[in-house]
Amino acid sequence: MLLLWFALWVMAALLYFSDRHNEKNRWGSLLSFLCGCGGLGVVVHEDIYRYFQSPYLYFFYTLLSSLAYFVSPYVLMIFSIVEYGFAHRKIFKFILLLPVLIMYIIYPLYPKYQPDYAVLSVWVVPYVLSANMILIYSYWKEKNFIVKRQKIYIILVILPTTFFAMSANYIFQSIGIDRLWEFNVLTISIGFITFLYFSLRFGFLGVRLRLERQRFDISIKAASSGTAILNHTIKNELGKINLLANELIRCEYPEAPEIYRRNMDLIQQSSQHVLEIAKRIHYRLNVMEFKESVFRLIDIIENSLNLLSHGLESVQIEKQYNTDLLILGDPVHLQETIINCIKNAIEAMDRKNGKLILKLYEARKQVYIEITDNGKGIETEKIPYVLDPFYSTKLTDGNYGLGLTYCYSVIQKHGGVLTLRSKINQGTTVTLSLPTKRVQSSKTQSTTEVSYGPLD
Repeated sequence: MLLLWFALWVMAALLYFSDRHNEKNRWGSLLSFLCGCGGLGVVVHEDIYRYFQSPYLYFFYTLLSSLAYFVSPYVLMIFSIVEYGFAHRKIFKFILLLPVLIMYIIYPLYPKYQPDYAVLSVWVVPYVLSANMILIYSYWKEKNFIVKRQKIYIILVILPTTFFAMSANYIFQSIGIDRLWEFNVLTISIGFITFLYFSLRFGFLGVRLRLERQRFDISIKAASSGTAILNHTIKNELGKINLLANELIRCEYPEAPEIYRRNMDLIQQSSQHVLEIAKRIHYRLNVMEFKESVFRLIDIIENSLNLLSHGLESVQIEKQYNTDLLILGDPVHLQETIINCIKNAIEAMDRKNGKLILKLYEARKQVYIEITDNGKGIETEKIPYVLDPFYSTKLTDGNYGLGLTYCYSVIQKHGGVLTLRSKINQGTTVTLSLPTKRVQSSKTQSTTEVSYGPLD
């Protein structure tokens, strides 16, 4: 029973701290916690109370037992209707709570706790069966493939364990078949292992033990149509073209021929970049086309800085390249990803005191590109949503909230991960990781360069 208690409370902690703002996670965490109380109650009653006949220990045991037997079926029911999306009416939650309140009135915890399992079964069995049917119906009704896949994981973890617990803890107890509940250890252990497996491989209720967030996988599917991403890219590139064109208009050619040549080159590069992106996006299929080739990773980082040079003129740039790699991937989309990340950093920083740090290194079978700024940062409560499509922390027109969604999609297509760390008034770090299986050749180096603007 110690194993049962430990496994369920670990699961509860993982569910809660993975996304405590999500109502479904909170109810799922509470369900796991309450079921764990049952295991702890058995340990207290059979392994401690028999040696220390304390009324406080007895009350503690009855409290734990009642939470597992009375409250957990109600929480399971609420979890299922939250999963289905029908939990917005508080009166509905209160009505379902009435049998629990009645149980505590009929069967007090002290001085003698002796619930009638036949009475419990009258309402617990319908609750458990209904909850599981709601979960199955929610899965059957779901049209989105990724969300549907997540729902089947929930069913595979919850249905076997709750069905067995219903049978062993209530039905068989009510007809005099005792201690079958001891096999809960086996079924819950299987459920816990299944939970860990799905968390590691695919994500479960927002839990990703490999640091990816499952909620982004769900949203990315419905997220970015090809046209939306194309419009976002065009908006970025044409903004730069417009800025450069205005500067050319203000300059007199005889006095600044070098500026003309440089800006015309940048205009040409930006225009070609837009055309290449446009070719890679299928309008009708709403998917991005990837053309993989072998390229030098440092080159696309430097090209990205060069294309954004006019926004970085007063920014201190620190480059830390610990490796020189040839990568198999799509250089166009990866470069656009780096451009988006650097552009976000530029917009977050004070131009006069801005500092941008670019790191490239290998570790733990991954290649990492880190882009760090000393900008205004992002509020903690907003960080879980910054990769969601159409969500933006920039309160200005023309920001569609698709930049990081696009970046996430590109990195995911390459088998990698995008993560983000940020603190208010301390800056933000975006980390792009790629699997080392994409590395074609590698040279160890230790290069640190500090400059103002990429062209100095």
